[in-house]
Amino acid sequence: MPLIALIALFVAFWSPVSPAEGGVGPSGGLDGSDRVLLTMAAIAAVGTTSALIGGLMARRVARRGPSLRDRRRLARVSQWLEILAVAAFGAAVHGAGWPRFVADCLGIKGWILVDEAMVLLPFLLMLLAIWSGLYPAERMLKAAGLRGMHHARLRGYLVLKARQALGMVVPVAVLFALVQDLRAYLVPSGSVGSWSQLAQYAGLGGMILVLSPAFVRLSWPAKSLPPGPLRARLERLARRFGFRYSDILVWDTGGALVNAGVTGALPWFRYVLLTDAMVEHLSPRQIEAVFGHEIGHIAHRHLNYFGLFFLGTMGVMALLGSGIEEHLAIGRPLWVWGDSPTIELIVQGAVAIGFAAAYFLLVFGFLSRRFERQADIFGCRAVSCGLEDCPPHPDVNAMLGAPAGVPEALCPVGIGIFVEALTSVAMLNGLEPRASSWRHGSIARRIAFLRGLEGRPEAERRFQARVRRLRVAIGLALTIALGLAISTGALESLR
Repeated sequence: MPLIALIALFVAFWSPVSPAEGGVGPSGGLDGSDRVLLTMAAIAAVGTTSALIGGLMARRVARRGPSLRDRRRLARVSQWLEILAVAAFGAAVHGAGWPRFVADCLGIKGWILVDEAMVLLPFLLMLLAIWSGLYPAERMLKAAGLRGMHHARLRGYLVLKARQALGMVVPVAVLFALVQDLRAYLVPSGSVGSWSQLAQYAGLGGMILVLSPAFVRLSWPAKSLPPGPLRARLERLARRFGFRYSDILVWDTGGALVNAGVTGALPWFRYVLLTDAMVEHLSPRQIEAVFGHEIGHIAHRHLNYFGLFFLGTMGVMALLGSGIEEHLAIGRPLWVWGDSPTIELIVQGAVAIGFAAAYFLLVFGFLSRRFERQADIFGCRAVSCGLEDCPPHPDVNAMLGAPAGVPEALCPVGIGIFVEALTSVAMLNGLEPRASSWRHGSIARRIAFLRGLEGRPEAERRFQARVRRLRVAIGLALTIALGLAISTGALESLR
């Protein structure tokens, strides 16, 4: 799930800032038209900036020709523009008071899903403006990209980008908003205890884990991988490892993306997705290795752990809000910025968003990178023969009578196949191998880690033991945070 969309949801629907009724705060003296104008100005600023940058980059590419450096530059520019969009959206929400306009001036407060959609509308328009502005540069760069890539018109390009960025976020947000609205309808007084609140979030998380495959089918255009040698090999691999799934899908990206994924916590409602470009450009053995990587996420129960992680995160966010209210308010011991409600709002909002961003980047990011390396090891095992001193290397997944079970040892050839797959993914996606990724780590570091395991089974055992300790430590810390949030009543502040 893209981080930028999660942050936008956080900005829109959670804040420790609670301005007094009657309009105290930076937007308190604004009427409805002022709020709309300021929000439109924020959208226009993001759109204009994106169009200017996209036009300049397109002219540069037309003059000098496309290069890998230009593709990396475009990716960085897109990231910074998305950060700008979140900042502008935050200004519209907390500065211009856009949610107050939606609730009061439009008169749709309490309308199930409608008011939440209207609150998010400025951010969605900003994303469309960014994609539209960068489209000329993206089109010119992709013209020299992968074989078989479809050069979509602007409308098709925007649909594809929306599905990639929001395909999993929007269904989850809709489900969350629906639960909140139904609770407000069933319990008009709003008096929900901490344990009821916890049960709600636990039930919501369970629903998301169970229904995520349906979200994928609804959001992403995909079809079943047709029968043939590749599917037969993947099915043999799944049977060997005892991996159960509903189907193997080919995700139609117009040839624009080389990637894979797995969704579904339940074995009888689970999909493995391979993008069309991956099926087109990677060898069968490399695809097997990537398929094994996705099996590794399920074998190590990463999806289930992430569900519990986000449940515990509710406790962390509740304690954060309680701490800000206790210590960063006018008249509190740590408050030294005067008696301006505007300054109070800015300081509290900045601390809340800064802490949340750091929490996800550092804690969740570190955990996610460890999980990715666990899955990488499993991907190597998927194409390993189980002999530490190979070659010769038998093609186990091509054998009808291949032994069942996960190989104990990682063989050098199996590691090499997975490394080749990672290298191909980086090259075909235009990624710099040394470029960092907060969730996955750089391709170069992942490759160096796997190479360091060749002929060293004790190194892998040490790594797996460290990951187990990390899971226990983070789980214990989140359990304590959740317990404190329940006992102090802080959890009830999350709405």
